[in-house]
Amino acid sequence: MASREESSADDEREVFRTRLHPVMLGGAAGFALFVALAGALVVLHNDLTPAANGLVALGTLVVAVAGMIPSWLRWRTSLFAVTDGRLRARVGLVPPRRVEIPLGGIEGVDVEETFLGRRLGYGRVLVAGRDGTIETFAPVASATELRAALLSAGGRGGRRR
Repeated sequence: MASREESSADDEREVFRTRLHPVMLGGAAGFALFVALAGALVVLHNDLTPAANGLVALGTLVVAVAGMIPSWLRWRTSLFAVTDGRLRARVGLVPPRRVEIPLGGIEGVDVEETFLGRRLGYGRVLVAGRDGTIETFAPVASATELRAALLSAGGRGGRRR
């Protein structure tokens, strides 16, 4: 994750910071559980030597962890920072998607939350620029707080859905 110095310029003060919500790791965790189940079934339903069982278990562990790494890195390196002058967003690792929008260039900010998103504290954030572009980020942790920080720092309003 970026340091505070990297995330804001010398003349700007950071007022809010968040990242993607850990719920984005759900797909990778499901894959890891599936791989673990498949490895367990291979071990339990085949007459293998102890060495072969160990190799199956090791291979299962390697595949499960390797499947989690990209999602974990994307979550870990994500950043949404509101300063008193702009919104900075960085999502992903190779290549990172970087978005910087001056607060004066924001036409509106909307937050879309599902029932589960409201319960777990995440949502989809849509930032409309004055030039007609719409940037969408999901699933953002503390999405409503991010919207509130943008509004209080000088961005224009939107609505929460």
